[in-house]
Amino acid sequence: SLECSLANQTRDAIASATEAVAASRQLGDVVAQSRVLCFLTQEYRTVGDKGRADECVEGAIALLEALPPSANLAMAYSARALLAINRGWDRETLEFGRRALALAREFGDHAAESHALCNIGSAMLGTGDRAGYQPLEHSLALALEHNFEEYAARAYRSMLFYAVLIHDFARAERLFREGVAYCEERGIFSHSAYMRAYYIPCEL
Repeated sequence: SLECSLANQTRDAIASATEAVAASRQLGDVVAQSRVLCFLTQEYRTVGDKGRADECVEGAIALLEALPPSANLAMAYSARALLAINRGWDRETLEFGRRALALAREFGDHAAESHALCNIGSAMLGTGDRAGYQPLEHSLALALEHNFEEYAARAYRSMLFYAVLIHDFARAERLFREGVAYCEERGIFSHSAYMRAYYIPCEL
């Protein structure tokens, strides 16, 4: 599912992930089920199925909130923050992003920390607060240090999007060159395609 998603084959990603959810439910593996539901949240968003995206993230959170706090819950909160930022809901993004960040740091989970920082920085830049670059840069640094390739790609993509949005074109040019090269060397075409689209205004 993940490889299909990164290669921009969203329908195939959804089909495989749906099978994974069914298998994890049959096995009674709540953590695996929640993890795949978080993944499906963004895949459904990509194809415009808002209802199923909401169902998936709410289902993941409900499963994990019934258990003791964990890094998995941090990632579920961050998945909700990501869905909110994609809809321009900056307040909700910050609320769930900060919940995710606190849990991620409590449990020493660098992946969840990077994911949450990316959402927080994006929401800050979305309100015009340029201090949002700081959590985004930290997100990218963590992802590069720990080889979280997808999260590094998303940090590049998010920073580029907001740099273009607020007309920070010098930064946008650097992020475009670095980000596209990073993604395409690794076959992460789902993010590089968006970056190429975001950068068009800089070239016109």
